[in-house]
Amino acid sequence: MTGNSSSTKLDNATLSLFESVSTSVIVSVIYMIVTAINLVGNGLSMWLLVFRTWPKSPSIIFMINLTLTDLALGAALPFQIAYQLQGYNWNLGPNMCSVLTLVFYTNMYCSILTMMAIGIDRYLGIVRPMLFRQTRKRKSIAVFSCLLMWGIVLSVLWPLMTTDLTFDIPELGITTCFDVLKKDMLPSMFAWAAFLFSVFLLFLLPFCVTIFCYVSVIHKLSTDSKTAQKERAIRLAATVLLVFILCFAPNNILLLAHTILRIFYKKSLYMAYKLTLCFSCLNSCLDPFIYYFASKEFRQKLREIMNMHSLSSMDSMKMEPLFSVPSSFEAGAVRRQRATMVLNPVISKLSGKLVVLASASPRRLDILHNAGLRFEVVPSWFKETLEKGLFKAPHEYAVETARQKALEVARRMPFKHLKTPDIVIGADTIVSVDGLILEKPVDKHDAYRMLSSLSGKEHSVVTGVAIVLCHENENEEVAYQLIDFYEETKVKFADLSEDMLWEYINSGEPMDKAGGYGIQALGGMLVEYVHGDFLNVVGFPLNHFCKQLDLIYNRCTSSLEQESASDPLGHSVTQPPSIVAQPPPNLSAQCSSSAKHNSSPSPRPNSPSANQTHHGHDGHSFSPVHKVKRKGSESEVGDSSGTLVNSLSKHTDDSGAALRDSENTTLPLIASRGQVTQLSGMEHEDSGPKKEELQRITDLMDGFKASKALFTASKLCVFDLLHSRPGLDAAQMAQEIKASAKGTERLLEACVSLGLLKSEERTCQKPVYENTDLAKRFLRSDAPYSLHGYIQHCDNTVWPLFSHLESAVREGTHQHERAFGKKSNDVFQDNYYKSQEIKLRFLNAMHSIARVTGKDVATAFDLSTYKTACDVGGCTGAMAYEFTKAHPGLSVTVFDLPAVVEMNQHFHPLHEDNRVSFVAGDFFKDELPKADLYILARILHDWPDEKVHMLLSKIAQTCTPGCGLLLSEIFLDEDRGGPSRGLLQALSMGQGKQRSAADYSRLLKSHGFITAHVRHMSDNFLDAMLCVKVTHITLDDTK
Repeated sequence: MTGNSSSTKLDNATLSLFESVSTSVIVSVIYMIVTAINLVGNGLSMWLLVFRTWPKSPSIIFMINLTLTDLALGAALPFQIAYQLQGYNWNLGPNMCSVLTLVFYTNMYCSILTMMAIGIDRYLGIVRPMLFRQTRKRKSIAVFSCLLMWGIVLSVLWPLMTTDLTFDIPELGITTCFDVLKKDMLPSMFAWAAFLFSVFLLFLLPFCVTIFCYVSVIHKLSTDSKTAQKERAIRLAATVLLVFILCFAPNNILLLAHTILRIFYKKSLYMAYKLTLCFSCLNSCLDPFIYYFASKEFRQKLREIMNMHSLSSMDSMKMEPLFSVPSSFEAGAVRRQRATMVLNPVISKLSGKLVVLASASPRRLDILHNAGLRFEVVPSWFKETLEKGLFKAPHEYAVETARQKALEVARRMPFKHLKTPDIVIGADTIVSVDGLILEKPVDKHDAYRMLSSLSGKEHSVVTGVAIVLCHENENEEVAYQLIDFYEETKVKFADLSEDMLWEYINSGEPMDKAGGYGIQALGGMLVEYVHGDFLNVVGFPLNHFCKQLDLIYNRCTSSLEQESASDPLGHSVTQPPSIVAQPPPNLSAQCSSSAKHNSSPSPRPNSPSANQTHHGHDGHSFSPVHKVKRKGSESEVGDSSGTLVNSLSKHTDDSGAALRDSENTTLPLIASRGQVTQLSGMEHEDSGPKKEELQRITDLMDGFKASKALFTASKLCVFDLLHSRPGLDAAQMAQEIKASAKGTERLLEACVSLGLLKSEERTCQKPVYENTDLAKRFLRSDAPYSLHGYIQHCDNTVWPLFSHLESAVREGTHQHERAFGKKSNDVFQDNYYKSQEIKLRFLNAMHSIARVTGKDVATAFDLSTYKTACDVGGCTGAMAYEFTKAHPGLSVTVFDLPAVVEMNQHFHPLHEDNRVSFVAGDFFKDELPKADLYILARILHDWPDEKVHMLLSKIAQTCTPGCGLLLSEIFLDEDRGGPSRGLLQALSMGQGKQRSAADYSRLLKSHGFITAHVRHMSDNFLDAMLCVKVTHITLDDTK
């Protein structure tokens, strides 16, 4: 062919390189290796990312874009190889030369821009989560970013298509393709400016941004608490940064230097440039390996494919070795293979799913691995500090601990790990003897105590298991659903001698095992017999677990109906909590399942999960949970969603939750939030009242009596008196409180029945009374978290209002005038509250409730990005002090009415914090103090809509973009079916109203605040929501 000749002469060094056969061969070999790895690795990557990975997160979208550019390069490299092997002689014409060059550099610069986008995504997710949360449509932004990259790169490089890049070298009789730069290639200053701008836009700017992002990520991870996972993330970020620098920086710097030297000085850096060009191509074959280590989704899918292939290979080889005994490793492999084949109908249901074990127990890992289950291990951060005394039975404690472990991991992973698991498995194993729960011993003496108590006795080993099902919808909303069950195995110990006990203890084996022994190892010699599941004693009830998986994934509604008709033992069913969500789509048409058990277990009113679910011995519970939006580092909601609540216990009382034990049991299918669809069975009309139902109604009827008994005992200072003088009898107490002996005795006995006091019989004496731990913690007037003031407020203010509840319902207004003879449009401006004593009593009530609720509200979210806060209507400052304790870098201004501020000296803590200050003013009339964060705790529910909008508009006008608003109220369920404390409180309200989390989210959004987090705190009086002020909200956002 005849190329485009030029008078430009080559220097001798460049000519010698073109003549060098060895250089051509070396470069060709490098390109061949790159091409092979590129096409295989990126072809597999593209298939996994496009067809096997769901949902498509922004990171996956960027990886698909990067893989596409790498494959384009891989398709073009064979032409480059042929060109090199022909001694740098291009014979396909100028147009193909331009196309090849365009593809080559498009890959390079699209890769650079894509890696910059991935770096920005990592930076926002890890370093600047607040900014990260404001990006509502990250998937759309990722797709748009990829299209924009291609548009920019093709626009900048398009002049290559209109330029003849071939060059004739008569001395060698060859025509090169973009290896020799012509002198007239940049003929004007404008052309030079465009060239330099393209270098800046496509390399220098992305290079600096990428380095900044990854250095910031590494710094952030290294300054946080170190874990193995974070150290791995740091190494990965450093590796990506190193690959980026080595692959792209040398070539682009030399390209600029080579261009200048070639055009102006007739010299070249051709050899160095050519070698760095090879380095830049190496990036395309390194990317699949980076995907493997950077993306758990990619790693999981690849492992699944490899596992399926290996199983297929093993299935095709049925021969077993003769006359040989497998080694332990081989035996384990054989067991796993056989277990996988046996359990394949169940285990195969988990194929393609991200299964996470929320436990680091090596015994559980072995059991599940041997079963052929593919899973990842993410140990739970839940501290096992549940109070065992609050649980009626040991299995309830084990199940609740398992639930907490699984929920913590399911809740954390979408935000801390930036991925959503499909299934999270939590488990907790305990040993119980004589009603006492034994966990892991803390030292050898504790181990001796445990093992001595088990010697010669039968004990129970109970494992509670919780399965959390997660589903991420297309709008990044995560729905959670929970199933839990427990397995109990009876184990009998032989009579153990002292020598045997200490020999076993000194072996070190008891120290990390529940009950102080491991049956699968040396501890087996202590055991006389086992009744039940052996693996349950080891640490995980595999058989029961597989049955539950079968119920979850294989049983349809019709089959369950048949089973309910044929199951003579009845079913363990559960009432759905009042905060529920539609089940994940893969379960929406499936039943909540059932399991046989011999008797209906009783409810657990004293347990932390009371009113949630009930468990039979082999039963389980199926609890749909709130939806959450995955937008940042904590649980977050959009318009109609709340967060995954602690222990799933944000709900009303357990009315209607009594378990039924008959052949015609009606099985509930959770069809939607708070709704139950009946599947089968009939209710006998003449079966008479259920005891549990009757008890429930009786408790409701007697509830006001219990409240008044508490109010009266508190008003008479019974709990204070028993704190200073424990052990008084009824007569002594009557004398102290100046009341009748008979009435006092009845009051004390009532308090004992309510769990507020405990009585003790003494020889030849009357019963004496002492405070329970509950009374010591909350009912003494001098206790740090005393509710004494709030109880008195309920007695003096709330009780009279509820005495006129019928009038309030008929009229729809508050009843202050009927109850107190005065109107109460404004608490501190009403004549009723002009008394200093009454004002102080009211403030003491607000102070006590704020002390109890303040810590949980203050620690609900990470507020480290805020330096100043304003607690609007902050009353005595109790909550403000909790905020400064929880966040050392935060200063809080309490803004309230002058009548309130002037009395704050009555409530100063023992150790004052100068970071809390008070400013007097009316938040409807006066200017609010400037702050980064505004706190509204128990404010909005009291006011009519127009006042609420007035206050929020005022805060919105004061806020700048990025400012936060922390709202703390009682959040109602979406179906307004609970929680009862919020709905009951609404009965005494006038113009104000209670709202759900979604209602508050829409309300705040109308004033420019986007909801970032929601926390439902079942163990607190209040829930919390953190919102962020944004610059602009579209019409769609306010819907």
